[in-house]
Amino acid sequence: MPPAYPAACSVGQWMPVPEINELALGGRFHAYWPARCSVGFVPVPVAIGVAILLLLTALVAFRLVAVWWKYLGDRVITCPENHRPAGVTVDSRRAAWSGVARTPRLRLSACSRWPEMAGCGQECLSQIEASPEGCLVHRILVDWYAGKACASCKRPIGEIPPAGGKPALLLGDGFSVEWEQISAELLPETLATAKPICFACHMAQTLVREHPELVVDRHLPGDQASNR
Repeated sequence: MPPAYPAACSVGQWMPVPEINELALGGRFHAYWPARCSVGFVPVPVAIGVAILLLLTALVAFRLVAVWWKYLGDRVITCPENHRPAGVTVDSRRAAWSGVARTPRLRLSACSRWPEMAGCGQECLSQIEASPEGCLVHRILVDWYAGKACASCKRPIGEIPPAGGKPALLLGDGFSVEWEQISAELLPETLATAKPICFACHMAQTLVREHPELVVDRHLPGDQASNR
């Protein structure tokens, strides 16, 4: 005899327990359930099991995202082979899946010295394991801008927004470039000679360089400014 559960009909009335048992024994239970009736309660062990399953799923998902985010992005390391800077990228998805219940297994997905050194032992991963955020390109740039002022307008760079207009780099030749235009392996050398420039000054300089016909120098006399 199958267990008799209290059930509520779709019209809001209770179906008699004998009728439910009759449907179950006659093989017609699935034809009526849950279209005609809905279970009035869930057994406590089942509810506890579902709650534990949901909690474990949430913990695993949180761990996956945390590890994936931790190793996401381009990094600068010192290549053990030539002891010079190199730009690398960690396979963050592999790190996330391998690090659900243990220490992530790191592997590179890109390196500025590939394909020349594609078969290396990736000993540089020890530098990333020791300081995952310290060698991150974004963190290196944020630390470099800290406390600096724009080389053009002299205003403090201030806090760098996570999205939108970011400050740029003013190179020795007088041209400004964005972060993405500098290769990771050239970043330390570039920062050694570059100056910070705010987003507004960078855009103004870019406009003057690329579209000089649209620029009016208001410091010139009226006739000269109108003839530009």
